[in-house]
Amino acid sequence: MDSRTLAALDPDGVAVDPISAISLVLLGIALYLVAPAGGPPARRRTGQAIAAVVAVACAVAFVAAVAGQLPTGDALLFSDRVQAWAAGTGAPPAVAAAALTLAACGVIALDVDTALSTAAAVVAAVAVVAGGHDPVAGHAMSLPAGVGVVAVWAAVLAARSDLSAVRNPAGPNRVAADRFGSVAAAVVLLAGPLLAAVGVVDAATPAAVLLVAVLLATLAHANGRSRPTAEAAPFEGEQRFHRLVLGAPDAMVIVDERGLITLVNQQTERLFRYRADELVGQPVEVLIPEQFRRDHVRNRHEYLTSPSHRGMGVGLELVGQRSDGSQFPVEISLAPLATDQGVLVSAAIRDTSERREAEQALAAARDEALAAVRVKSQFVAMVSHEIRTPMNGVIGLTDLLLDTPLDASQQRYAQSIRASGRALLTIINDILDFSKAEAGKVELVETEFAMDQVLGEVVHAAVEAARDKDIEVVGHYPPELPIRLRGDAGRLRQVLLNLLGNAVKFTERGSVVLRAELQGVDDDGRVRICFAVEDTGIGIAVAELPSLCEPFSQVETAANRRFGGTGLGLAITRELVGLMGGELEVASEPGRGSRFSFTMPFDRAPETDAPVSRHLAGRRLLLLDDNPTTRDLITRHGWAWGMVLTSETDLTTMLERLRAAEPLEPFDVVVINQHVANRRGLDLVATIAADTDLAHISTVLLTSGSYQDDQRAIEAGASAVLPKPINPSQLYNCLVGLLDPPAGPATGATPFPAQRGRSEVDGEMILLAEDNEINQMVAVGILTKLGYQVDVADNGLEVLRLVGTKPYAAILMDCQMPEMDGLTATVELRRRGEAAEVPPIIAMTAGALAEDKQACLDAGMDDYVTKPVDPVVLRNTLEKWIQRTRNPSGRHGVGQS
Repeated sequence: MDSRTLAALDPDGVAVDPISAISLVLLGIALYLVAPAGGPPARRRTGQAIAAVVAVACAVAFVAAVAGQLPTGDALLFSDRVQAWAAGTGAPPAVAAAALTLAACGVIALDVDTALSTAAAVVAAVAVVAGGHDPVAGHAMSLPAGVGVVAVWAAVLAARSDLSAVRNPAGPNRVAADRFGSVAAAVVLLAGPLLAAVGVVDAATPAAVLLVAVLLATLAHANGRSRPTAEAAPFEGEQRFHRLVLGAPDAMVIVDERGLITLVNQQTERLFRYRADELVGQPVEVLIPEQFRRDHVRNRHEYLTSPSHRGMGVGLELVGQRSDGSQFPVEISLAPLATDQGVLVSAAIRDTSERREAEQALAAARDEALAAVRVKSQFVAMVSHEIRTPMNGVIGLTDLLLDTPLDASQQRYAQSIRASGRALLTIINDILDFSKAEAGKVELVETEFAMDQVLGEVVHAAVEAARDKDIEVVGHYPPELPIRLRGDAGRLRQVLLNLLGNAVKFTERGSVVLRAELQGVDDDGRVRICFAVEDTGIGIAVAELPSLCEPFSQVETAANRRFGGTGLGLAITRELVGLMGGELEVASEPGRGSRFSFTMPFDRAPETDAPVSRHLAGRRLLLLDDNPTTRDLITRHGWAWGMVLTSETDLTTMLERLRAAEPLEPFDVVVINQHVANRRGLDLVATIAADTDLAHISTVLLTSGSYQDDQRAIEAGASAVLPKPINPSQLYNCLVGLLDPPAGPATGATPFPAQRGRSEVDGEMILLAEDNEINQMVAVGILTKLGYQVDVADNGLEVLRLVGTKPYAAILMDCQMPEMDGLTATVELRRRGEAAEVPPIIAMTAGALAEDKQACLDAGMDDYVTKPVDPVVLRNTLEKWIQRTRNPSGRHGVGQS
């Protein structure tokens, strides 16, 4: 705008100086950038920087004004005529510069307090009032500059309305203060100039009043933004509460202290099929079936005596009633609401019909599934029982047939029948085990056992299965492996036999190794042992591994046709391993073999054996074996026994080492693998025995275990013969017997159970309770072969009649017989006489489930043997209980030994 125009607008007016005007504009911009709470940091820093520039400039102007050296920079902004019209405005006076400096600092410190801005407003107001609006006369501050500084202060207060210092001056009645301040400011703004023009008041008075009115209005408005008034708060809270109730997803019913409904939402209308105006003012019992209303009134009064947030009718089935009288299940949550009208109760109501229907459907499905599992288990058990009975005849009579004179063809046919029968029995056992695992009926039976004995038994069983293959089966465990443990040895044996059986089945040549390694000891003292079965068989592709342990699956159809099987073995193994606290892991590569492993925890059993004595300490042993696993097994255990051990893999080198050591440190014993160097181990034994310099050395030959191999070894001059795979405890006993005969068997070893000879049982009588003629034939044949005399009873009544007529050493009792079954007969025998008067009763039944076994024990039987009868198991069981009869400490209970 041209300066002439400015002068024409107000010839007598006084303009603000340029520095003050520019400073006020910059402070407005700075406030715009700084004021928003939670704004971007960069924006706030920019606003504070602008305010800092203003503060520095005004501080310089203040110093210059105090020193009397006014700057002349305004000449660049205004013409001479404007400067003449606004005399004395070339630079701000000291008080204006001080006020602007304070105002700028207040903008910078906006986050801290409003004190600096308030001080600037006070300085501006005092200066305007004291010096009028004419800076030439008062040299104080022009009215426009003063109003600008007060406006900055008002803006600061508005931005910091959260501070109590800003809220309190306006008081709690914001509406009255806001209205009064606004009216006062309007009156002063309109009437002040007119009154000053006619001379009623001077120009400074309306300016001062205007500043006070602006102050009051600003504070009242700022206080209102941060705190609702006492009049508005209840109204606004009530509105919010109504909005919450009406928008709730559940049906909401608000009830007063009299039990009358005061508010409902649309969900309530839809749920109970009432309109809102039909419910409001009605007793809440209108939503409850009539038979429950009296109790509800009483419960409502009790709730109001001590209201709280809680569910209604916890543990009860609550029912709601619609307008048409239909009823439906509900769940209700109550919450008290304290209001000026008293305590209201908020009830959130939810229809649970769909959830109840889903729960009922789920329960019905669960019952049907359990019934189906029971039926399936009963069917499998029945089929297993009915198949085991004829299988007992097939396998048992075949075993007896093979003990009779047969020509080569007859021998081959009989062996094929026995092998087929045992394969069928394996399938039956797998199906039964899988059924039990699927039904969750597999139970663990923890007993104390010797780990080395379990490992030895399963490895020897695998050797028998691999006898017709070019496979070496080896068991390996270190000397530090704990031996006396507590756990389910039967299930562990089953798992290891499954894995070893699979390894032998799918391996044509090479080796199968069972490893057991100590992995550590838990904080509770339990030891963790890792078992691994490694083979050099066909291997498994990576893509096939995920489905490997699925029921009825094998890695490929060709393998299924070639090797046979149900595909249940690994599924059962995985279930059993998981039940015992482990996890089955598989690593395999096609053409290179597989490794199945799992880690399992065991409790330590109390050590009942004396520690192994040092009978072998310092003795020198030379080992000839080309199998690295067997070599490592014997070497590590030999060192643990204190022996000085050397191993060789070549026959010639071994002979040279024997002869070289003879003059200085001769070897005490030589352990030779018969199959080393194309079965030339036997030749080495003969060479040592024939050499006068070496003949004093004891020789132990490791053979296949066949009678012919053992005989040839003895004829060649071997000091002792041990069957492979070698068991460390057997080897220890053997070496002690050779090197320190007076010491006898090793006290710390765990030898395999001794087998009694026929002469020890000759003349002892067994009472056989069996109604099936074929099973009688099998049992009598096995018992006669073992050296027992047998009487046969066709049912339980005959058992009761025969017991006491002869001194029977034991009773073999079938469970299912006509006229009187074996369980009833056992109960009657126990009722008739003392335990010492009744011979051991051993169940011999086709029932193979855990509940079958438990039923036999509950009836009073001592032990349990399943059909088809294994002659070895039957022999060991009879020997155990007959021996206990002679030494009657501890009679009853399967597994006591």
